[in-house]
Amino acid sequence: GVTITIPRGIAFTGKVTDANGHPLSGVGVEPVESQGRGGPFGVRRVVMGMMRQRDDDVVRTGSDGSFTVRVKEGTYDVVFKRSGFATKTLHAQTVSATAKPVEVKLEPSVEIAGRVVRNGVGVEGVNVNAIVEDGPTSTVTASDGSFTLTDLTPGQLMLAVSKQDAFIQQARPVTAPAHDVVIEVPVGGRITGHVVDKSNHTPVTSFQAGIAMTRSAGGTFTLENVPPGPTQLVVSAPGYTTAKIPGLNVEDGKTLDNVAVSLDTGVRLTGRVTGPDGTPISGVSVREAGSNMGPARMMMGPGASGTTDPNGEYTIEAVEPGQKTFTFSHQGYLSVDKSVSLSGHDARLDAQLSSGMPVSGVVVTDAGAPVPDANVFATAAGGGNSTRTDANGNFTIAGLAPGHYTLRASAQNLGNGVLNDFDISAGAPARIVIVAGGTITGHVIGLTDSELQNTVIVANGQNGSASGEVDSTGAYRIDGAPTGTVHVSARTARGIGPGGKSSGVVAVDKGA
Repeated sequence: GVTITIPRGIAFTGKVTDANGHPLSGVGVEPVESQGRGGPFGVRRVVMGMMRQRDDDVVRTGSDGSFTVRVKEGTYDVVFKRSGFATKTLHAQTVSATAKPVEVKLEPSVEIAGRVVRNGVGVEGVNVNAIVEDGPTSTVTASDGSFTLTDLTPGQLMLAVSKQDAFIQQARPVTAPAHDVVIEVPVGGRITGHVVDKSNHTPVTSFQAGIAMTRSAGGTFTLENVPPGPTQLVVSAPGYTTAKIPGLNVEDGKTLDNVAVSLDTGVRLTGRVTGPDGTPISGVSVREAGSNMGPARMMMGPGASGTTDPNGEYTIEAVEPGQKTFTFSHQGYLSVDKSVSLSGHDARLDAQLSSGMPVSGVVVTDAGAPVPDANVFATAAGGGNSTRTDANGNFTIAGLAPGHYTLRASAQNLGNGVLNDFDISAGAPARIVIVAGGTITGHVIGLTDSELQNTVIVANGQNGSASGEVDSTGAYRIDGAPTGTVHVSARTARGIGPGGKSSGVVAVDKGA
């Protein structure tokens, strides 16, 4: 067998005490590979925040304040954290076999307390974040607008407050510790108005104006605390196109009264989708081309798409006028794009889908035995499709455009088979041969029992890849390994920085 040794890593050791020299137990010790300072709010600390370990995986100091954490040789920023103490980071610690133990002293943490107010009144439910180098600390204001942030390091930091539905978004520097901090958010202005149907001037009773969802029998709305400055009002409602009112100038403490918003019903698009023989197709997706991309498209909501009913009919309400392209798609048929110029109140766009071409064939081993339940993929520049083989190794993939495809098949404990440049237009059956591959066995050593539970063995070669699990003794087996020269690697997600890895090269023969 092949034996893969994952090194235990280099022991980074030390002791943590308080300001009086007394040992501190339960201090979390988290090493993160250094990626350059880049300032206190740089990429390095953002990356670290994303790589935080689960709480039960963090190494903690013992009753005597000592710790040992194993990492691969390198340079690390090591973070020490415990409730009631200021977080401390040792920057650019070089970890090597000759490195000496470190001594770390944690100072008591400090607090920032205060209130978020608007026009002298506390604002409840505001998110308050202290943005510091070792990761943000956050809380939410109470009913009187008060907040307290704990476990902070003395010094200057950035305090950010936000509450979307109250138009609150503000940041300011604060030096910790600090008490009675008052964050005054602008009163803003008020916008009132009414929403009507453009064609008959009747009130629209359910709509969204700005960030507020409104239901009003008279179609009226009031937006409070709108930030001062130039503003564009956006109003949307089911069955209508989105209206945008630009050029509104909001002033602090003042009201813009009676803003009139007229909503247009847009164009109602209907149509029928049929198959090659003219029969209706149910469940066809009809979507404006590109309507699933980006937040601007999301504003159109469900009006941007529709689905055909059992009669092949579809309806899309409130489509913006203009030249549009719609994509018609359904499993087993070729997708088709059709364009239409939309104007007036109603428009119609029918479509006929082609069933495309099928490709059929069989998946076998190099010994000629059929391979059941194999994954088969047909891919080309214009797209593709997939299926699985039946009990006799047969498969059929429908709805393909004429052309040349790469056919791939894979099966558990066997390997991969590839048929390149296969012309499905010829109508000939495809025969995909999966080389049986070989078997690699061996042991992984140098890991604890818990680390072995998270270890995976992977064999990569020119003819494909395969993987296997490791049992509690460190033994592993990889079936269906690609033949030829194979790179075998073992990786564990725990124990060596963000993940330990060791590897080797082995020659694999078919059936070995």
